[in-house]
Amino acid sequence: MSVATPPTNYHEIIALLPQGSTLRLDDVSWEDYEQRLDDLGDSYAARIFYHHGRIEILAPAGRPERPKIVIHDLIAAMSDELDIEVTSFGSTTFKRETINKGAEPDDSFYIQNAQYVIGKEDLDLEIDPPSDLVFARLCTFFRGEPSLPIPPMAIGG
Repeated sequence: MSVATPPTNYHEIIALLPQGSTLRLDDVSWEDYEQRLDDLGDSYAARIFYHHGRIEILAPAGRPERPKIVIHDLIAAMSDELDIEVTSFGSTTFKRETINKGAEPDDSFYIQNAQYVIGKEDLDLEIDPPSDLVFARLCTFFRGEPSLPIPPMAIGG
């Protein structure tokens, strides 16, 4: 008789999730959330959202880059046509400890606030403005949530 050993790190857990599925963890402190992000580093493909003690990890769906590329190209064409500055921060982790929330959109754009973030490598949403537009697959507990750490306008897929 063999007994499977449960995975002990988040890389293993995320790798075992079926495409497009969601793993939800409750009663997670802000410090644990930040530690999990640090442990994962920049190499993971899943999106992680934090909301008042709850984490949702969205496993990558099949062909997740296609919609992102289409939206990115559409925004770039709009920027050229309207002759306005647009800056993309891609899938940056947006987090604000003061409101106990964190999110990782698939792509994010600064349009109206582009001049404030051009040249910045890292953003601090306690100081910097949120991006003006994000593209993200929606996670279940953020639907209809008015005070995300990401901007008020979002495109869900």
